[in-house]
Amino acid sequence: MVFLFRQYQYNSDMAPDRMQLQNMCKREHESFKEYAQRWRDLAAQVAPPMMEREMITMMVDSLPVFAGERIEVGLRKGKFDYGFDE
Repeated sequence: MVFLFRQYQYNSDMAPDRMQLQNMCKREHESFKEYAQRWRDLAAQVAPPMMEREMITMMVDSLPVFAGERIEVGLRKGKFDYGFDE
C-alpha cells in the first residue's frame, strides 16, 4: 500500500490546473468565506498564473447558480472592488 502511495505521489505534488478549480465545490459545513479562501489559495498555485478577471469569472462559475447570479449583479452594480486595473 505504501508503494502505491509513493508511486502516485507526484499527482498530489503537481501544480493544480484550471480544471481542478472549475470542479471545486463548497463543502457542506464550510462557510462561503472559507470556501473562497480555499479556492483562492488553490488558484494562486495554478500555472501559468491566472489574471484576476479570469479568477473572478471562474470562482463565480464554480458557485451554485443562485449565489453566482447574486455576485454577478453585485459586480455590475459596483458593490465589489475587483482589485485590479484595466
